[in-house]
Amino acid sequence: MKALKKVIIGTALVAATATSSAADLNIGGVTWDPDWINGFGNEMDFLAQSKFTQWYSTTSDVRGSLNSVSAPVAIGSVLGAVDASATDQGATGFFLSGGGHIDRINEPSRNFCQSCELTFAFGGIGIDLDGTFTLTTNSWLQVFVDEAINYDGSFDSVADAKTVTDGLVWLDATFTSAQLDQNDTLDNGLLTSIATINGGLAADRFDPNQIKITGNATFASLNSLYSTGANGQVAGNTVSEPGTIAMFGIALLGLASVYRRRA
Repeated sequence: MKALKKVIIGTALVAATATSSAADLNIGGVTWDPDWINGFGNEMDFLAQSKFTQWYSTTSDVRGSLNSVSAPVAIGSVLGAVDASATDQGATGFFLSGGGHIDRINEPSRNFCQSCELTFAFGGIGIDLDGTFTLTTNSWLQVFVDEAINYDGSFDSVADAKTVTDGLVWLDATFTSAQLDQNDTLDNGLLTSIATINGGLAADRFDPNQIKITGNATFASLNSLYSTGANGQVAGNTVSEPGTIAMFGIALLGLASVYRRRA
């Protein structure tokens, strides 16, 4: 009997040790390590690097659509409508939209999407008279996973924009805050935002259910319709597969049961 107890205890300890170190997650063909340490002193183990294009228009794109790509306005018109010293936070009638692709998650050498592409789009972000942002339930971000690798990085037409949004919704989120860095402007600056996750294939792997998005975009001139060379990050904290957590719990319960019987 003592030998059997030793075997049970040993098995429980091995199971607990093995399951406490989570295996890679694979959601819709996208893989990453939920135990990755990012080196920045926080718990965000999902750090996606992105490249994107953004523009301003008079259209508030509905969730999952980038129809405004065919009717952008020159950035000079947007800047002419705002005044940083304005006390009135009324709407200018302009909205920020954009899209792009994720080219890295966590480790730079890892192929995180073996036979797919991970793209994203955002829209419905209003511009106020003082140059700040108006966010509503219609201010959105969606990430898509697509087995057809057809996005070429350009935004010259609605057809190009559709190659960004033609996959399965991997994450669906709503912006809750957005702010430019101090002294940055709508045509040249770093925008930091927070979005609450509403759904998507990977929604239940993020805890808490929010992500932090940063984007650095520049417009070449006042006549520019689209930004150039924009890049950013999508960051969040992810959790292991429910099955892995359950196995860990079962192992601990088995260990506790043996000790109770010994007592």
